[in-house]
Amino acid sequence: MSIAEDFLLDDLGFLWVRRGPSPAEGDEGMLREFTAPDGVEWAIPSSSGLHDVFRPDGVYLGTVKLPHDLSITEIGPDYILGTVRDEVDIQYVWMYGLDRSEGGSE
Repeated sequence: MSIAEDFLLDDLGFLWVRRGPSPAEGDEGMLREFTAPDGVEWAIPSSSGLHDVFRPDGVYLGTVKLPHDLSITEIGPDYILGTVRDEVDIQYVWMYGLDRSEGGSE
């Protein structure tokens, strides 16, 4: 398993752990490129789109795959809200449905 890159706690107390880029998942070659205000250009590995989800009592539920470039803003009872930027840095809001079935899978 790759290193955790980010942690999110949703409104219902579920912990979402975003994985870092991993060769095992095929996303190690994806790079984010940007230019700092002082003109220095940077290229860093892109985030993974994989999130491991845990119930409030710590039980692992499974993995949710989202787009690599989605910056999650909010996770509600039945949705995931986030933003993405295109190649010319225009920001878009995306919303995904979330099924929290009785079986505990996400």
